Amino acid sequence: MVTKAATCQEPGNALVYCSSCKRILTDEKEIPATGHQHTELRNVKAATCAQEGYTGDTYCKDCNTKLSSGKAITKTEHTWDTGKITQN
Repeated sequence: MVTKAATCQEPGNALVYCSSCKRILTDEKEIPATGHQHTELRNVKAATCAQEGYTGDTYCKDCNTKLSSGKAITKTEHTWDTGKITQN
């Protein structure tokens, strides 16, 4: 029976007991922390020819901890048409 659930960063505790008579068989056992299993990128920004972009920061979705910072993405090159001339 779990007495304290494990989280991303904190271990939990559980008691081991007989399923028939419900007698506790051992002292509390530690349940290892789960680690950051569910992550997402935040603050992602695509680069353009006018502004740098950003790869995004990695966050744990369960505990909202920032796990790593992203990096800047350099501006892209300007894009040009194929030189077609039009008149107004």
